[in-house]
Amino acid sequence: MGIGGSGMSAVAGIAQEMGYKVDGCDINLTSPYLAQIKDKIRIKKGHSPAHVNVEDILVVSPAVYYKYPPEAELAKNKNPITWEKFLGTYLHKGKEVIAVSGTHGKSTTTALLSLVFEAAGFDPTVMVGAKVREWEKNYRVGRSNIFITEADEFYENFLNYTPEAIILTNVELDHPEYFKKLGWLTNSFKKHVRSLVGKKILVANGDDLAVRKVVGAMAKQKLGIETYTYTIRPAKGKHEDFRAKILSRSPEGAKFKVFFKSTGETEEFSTKLVGDFNVSNVMAVIALSSLYSIKPAVITKVLKNFTGIGRRMELVGEKNGVFVYDDYAHHPTAIRETIKAVKQKHPISRIFAVVEPHSYSRVAKLLKGYTEAFSEAYSVIIAPIFKARDTENYGMSEEKLVGLIKNDRVNTYDSFDKIAEVLPKELKKNDVVLVMGAGKSSDLAKMIIRAL
Repeated sequence: MGIGGSGMSAVAGIAQEMGYKVDGCDINLTSPYLAQIKDKIRIKKGHSPAHVNVEDILVVSPAVYYKYPPEAELAKNKNPITWEKFLGTYLHKGKEVIAVSGTHGKSTTTALLSLVFEAAGFDPTVMVGAKVREWEKNYRVGRSNIFITEADEFYENFLNYTPEAIILTNVELDHPEYFKKLGWLTNSFKKHVRSLVGKKILVANGDDLAVRKVVGAMAKQKLGIETYTYTIRPAKGKHEDFRAKILSRSPEGAKFKVFFKSTGETEEFSTKLVGDFNVSNVMAVIALSSLYSIKPAVITKVLKNFTGIGRRMELVGEKNGVFVYDDYAHHPTAIRETIKAVKQKHPISRIFAVVEPHSYSRVAKLLKGYTEAFSEAYSVIIAPIFKARDTENYGMSEEKLVGLIKNDRVNTYDSFDKIAEVLPKELKKNDVVLVMGAGKSSDLAKMIIRAL
């Protein structure tokens, strides 16, 4: 149920290639993720009790499972499970699981790590939450026992997995409708780390305070976990196992050298990704890859061609000298860092940030974060808030958000159509439009490029 979702479609595709007989349904048959499976899997439109008459396993999206179970309610005897539970219980069985978790950077890190492991001959099976350009889909099925999985903390879904290795990129409150306090979230990540089995490898971002707290708590429990940390901000008194010094930043990416504590050696790398947060993501990949004895030359070769993944600073198009990007950013931290990254790529351009805020509950909880998030944008447009699973507005509105944002040029409009009508009139050659959001904002980016 809900087979058009990013995670669900990948899991369905993997299951089908592993030998399961799979079919599915979705209200929205225009999901871009359906293209990768529609020729292999029978997909039905809408919801009907007839869809669940013969299935042995009924797999549903968490949103359906926890909130809106139309078919699940009709099929209680089927004991419906989330796709994460299905993935962990059935598809991970007999595999050496590598989980990539954290509030930000999971998809990019998972994709790059998987491409490195693929280039090194590990032939992994992979599930990632965004399209990987090299595969033209967001999953692959390999022949080895390695299974690399993007592991999401929402509803504690990553607790369905028992990984042998974990990458932990960062910890920041991003799902306030579930995690009411940061402490609840960090406790969830602690449980995730305690789920390690086998090799018990933890690769953690030493630059993130909340991550360091999780690592410290795990060390005190003496669980036999081999913990390795990485940093892009090496400083006196810090002793991370993998330390990067950024040598240069440019529109073409970044160059940096990495010190490997275990060998005492230093290697130089470069990435086409912009933004310091992406250097940190690359460092996570370098760290874990080296622990699997992958040579720096293999990583360098993959980095030479890796330009990112779908909906992460994805160039929708250039028209009349105007660049339009689509990005998944919706958390204030992600918005701020993505704008900075675009500024690195287009240092002399005016950045028009167009944001579709995601859920009233998230906006309410993270409200203060939006205040400073747009300081490097030339202009800001707030699109209608995407309500997601919310049933109330928590006192939030687009106008309230506009009033808090520190930027001299902030506006809001009541529809995508209006934004696509008004914005192009302000644009000139070399301007950049950065559309961000986790709802329907990708459609808005396409509307803007068509209107130019």
